[in-house]
Amino acid sequence: MFRFEHIDHFVLLFIIPLMIIVFLLAYWNTRKRMKKMGDSSLIQRLMGSFSESKRRIKFLLLLLSVAFIVVAFANPQWGYKEEKVKLKSSEVFVALDISLSMLAQDISPNRLERAKRFAQRLVRNLRGEKIGLILFAGNAYLQVPITNDVTAVELFLK
Repeated sequence: MFRFEHIDHFVLLFIIPLMIIVFLLAYWNTRKRMKKMGDSSLIQRLMGSFSESKRRIKFLLLLLSVAFIVVAFANPQWGYKEEKVKLKSSEVFVALDISLSMLAQDISPNRLERAKRFAQRLVRNLRGEKIGLILFAGNAYLQVPITNDVTAVELFLK
């Protein structure tokens, strides 16, 4: 499948006829001035390195380059089909109790350290998701607002 992403850029091709008109006007103006200067054979001898055919080839190459640049701006595409995809992601808040009761050592090393380790593993496994962190001990504090920056959340968990 071949298509152009930006077909409206082809409007820039109007530059090519304008360039041709300017080139022809300059060419006629130069010929007119050369006729006023004197004999054409004398002028040809004085301008030995000047070549009309090289001038035309340069202009043709300039026209082709402008045309190719306009086509490049239109962004030709082939081989792939464009389709819309809905991404499914979740936003997760980790709420961690940091009250004094979490320092109980009924679980080794203590409840708080165990909860921090669990939260760190959870955050590592949720890479690519949006994560936030809430700490509470009586009152809740938003430590990290919802973000894609997993390393910031891990830093605040430590």
